[in-house]
Amino acid sequence: MDSVCENIEITHQKALINFMNWAKKNGAIFPDISFKIYGENERGVHSKSKIRKGSNVIKIPLKIIIHDGMGENTPIGFKLVKHNHGRINNFSIIMVVVFILTTIKHKNFFEPYYDILPRDISNFPIFWNNIEYEMLTGSHILYMIKKRQQSFLEDYQTIIKVCPEFKRWSIKEFLWARTIVGSRNFGININGVSRTAMVPLSDMLNHDPSPKVNWAFDNRDRFFKMKSNVSLKKNIAITDTYGNKCNSQYFLYYGFTQSQNYKNTISINLIHPNSDNKHYKDEIVPHVKGLLGKDIDKFLFNEIMVFLRISLSDDKMIKKYKYRSQYFYPLNNSHEITVLKAFNIYLNTLLSKYKFSYKKIKELLLTTSRLSKQWNALTLLKGEIEVIIFYKKLVEQSLNYITKKCDSFDKKYNSYFIKLRKLRNDCVD
Repeated sequence: MDSVCENIEITHQKALINFMNWAKKNGAIFPDISFKIYGENERGVHSKSKIRKGSNVIKIPLKIIIHDGMGENTPIGFKLVKHNHGRINNFSIIMVVVFILTTIKHKNFFEPYYDILPRDISNFPIFWNNIEYEMLTGSHILYMIKKRQQSFLEDYQTIIKVCPEFKRWSIKEFLWARTIVGSRNFGININGVSRTAMVPLSDMLNHDPSPKVNWAFDNRDRFFKMKSNVSLKKNIAITDTYGNKCNSQYFLYYGFTQSQNYKNTISINLIHPNSDNKHYKDEIVPHVKGLLGKDIDKFLFNEIMVFLRISLSDDKMIKKYKYRSQYFYPLNNSHEITVLKAFNIYLNTLLSKYKFSYKKIKELLLTTSRLSKQWNALTLLKGEIEVIIFYKKLVEQSLNYITKKCDSFDKKYNSYFIKLRKLRNDCVD
C-alpha cells in the first residue's frame, strides 16, 4: 500500500514539475514561490525567499488563461450563446466548463494544466453519500446541497436539450468540471469585458481571511498579476481570500470549513401560527426568513424581534399597534418577556434537530483528522450551534435584566439592551 501511495505522489510531483515548465515556457513568471504538500489532496504556495510588499509574486500571461469567451467560440458554446440560455445558472462558468470538457481528452495546449487539476473532489458535499449526510442532520446545509445538486443537474439537462451531442460527457464528468471551475475561477476584466477565468497557478493559493496578495488582470501588458500586500519572510504561506463567508458557503463551494469563523449563520424561518387575528398580523409582517449570524445589529435579528412582538400580540394590542414601526421597540415588560421566552423555545427546537450535542461535537473534533470529511462536518455543526448558543445567552441575560435579577450584560448585546434600558425607564406594566 505504501508503494502505491508513493507512486501516486511521484506521479503528482512529475505532473506539477511538467506544469511549471509549461507555464514558464509560455511566459508565466513566479521566481519566488515554492510548493508545499500538507497532506492528501492538500498543498499550498509558499515564499521561496523574502518578498517585498508590492512585488509581483505571480504573473500569468493571457495566453495560458482559460475564460468564458473561449468556451463561447466552441461549436457547443456557439449554439448555447445563440439559444435563449436564461435557464442555465452562471452561464459564464458553464462556458468555461464547455471549453475544458471539449479539450481535456485531446492532446491540447492546456494539457499540463489539466493534468494537475484534482480528480478526487469527494470532499465537496454534493458528492457525499447518505451515510455521510447523516452527520449533517439538523443543518440547513442539507437543503443547500440538494438545491445545488438539482441546479447542476438542470443545467446539464438544459445543455443536452440544446446540444444533444453534449451527451458524450456523462453527468459525472460534467459535475467534476462544474465543481472545479466553480471553486477555482476568478472574475477579471479583459479589454473592458467581464470574464470568468481559470488562471493556472494563481488558483492554487489557499484561503485566508487576511490574504497575502491582491490580484487583477492588467490590460496594459496582458498579464494576470498577484502582488504582495505585505512583506513576506522566507517559507511563508502565500494566500488569497475566497471572501468573508460562513462555513456553509465555504463547505458548499470549496469543500472546506474553518475552525474559527465569526461569519457563521443559522437558517431562520418563522411564520405566524393560525389564529383569529392571523390575517391582521400577516398584513404587518407575514414571515421572517434568512440567515442569522452573531451580529445583533444586522437587519435579521431586529426583524425577528419585530415579528415575535407582532406574533405574540393579542387582539387589543394588534388594534392599538397597526404599523410595523411600532414594534421596533419592546411594548412592555411582560410582553417582551413572552417574546424572549418564545425565541428561546425556537432556538431549543433548532438545537434539538442536530444529531450531535455541542459537547459531543467538541469531543469528536479532538480525535478527528483535520480537514477530513468528518472534521468539516463537525466544524460546520459546531459553528452553527455556537450561533444558537450566542442567542440563548442573549435571552438569558435579557430576562435577568428585565426582571432585575442582574444588570450586567455582554457588550456584544449592547444595541438590544439600549432598548431594554428604554423599556425600564419608560414602560409601566
